[in-house]
Amino acid sequence: AGDLIARLDLDDTSAVRKAEPFHGCFPLLGPPTAVAGKVHQRCASSINAARMILAGYEHDIDE
Repeated sequence: AGDLIARLDLDDTSAVRKAEPFHGCFPLLGPPTAVAGKVHQRCASSINAARMILAGYEHDIDE
C-alpha cells in the first residue's frame, strides 16, 4: 500500500504511538461544485482541494 521513504533510529522507542484504525464517522459532504473558467472560481476550487488534501482526503489531481 505504500513505499518506504525513510528508516529512523529513535532515541526513545517507548515514546512512539502506534497508529490505530479509525472507527468514527466522516462528516457529511456538501454538494459538488462545478469548476468554471473564471479565475476566482478556479482559485476557490484549488483552495477547496488543498483543504481536503490537508484534511486527509484523496484528491485526483486531474479533476
